[in-house]
Amino acid sequence: IMLGDTYEVVEAQNGREAVELWRRFRPDLVLMDIQMPVMSGDVAIREILGVDPNAKILAVTAYRYTREDLGVPVLNKGFGPSEFLTAVESALEGRAA
Repeated sequence: IMLGDTYEVVEAQNGREAVELWRRFRPDLVLMDIQMPVMSGDVAIREILGVDPNAKILAVTAYRYTREDLGVPVLNKGFGPSEFLTAVESALEGRAA
């Protein structure tokens, strides 16, 4: 909803599906929750980066992960729309969130 009509969004129900959708669509950016069924987001992130180390991924989590923990920028839940959109734009440009 926060992405509005600006971006095309494909949604996965779990980490395994996120990896499969990434392989099929090769999106400009992946927004990855960490706690997901079937395959956790941190495992999905490692799998995607194992195929494409340059994949742009923004981890969105309520846990206390850091960029160093996951290898990608991290946005902690509790953010407002402005902070979220800034983090998305920064990740798309290859800057840290």
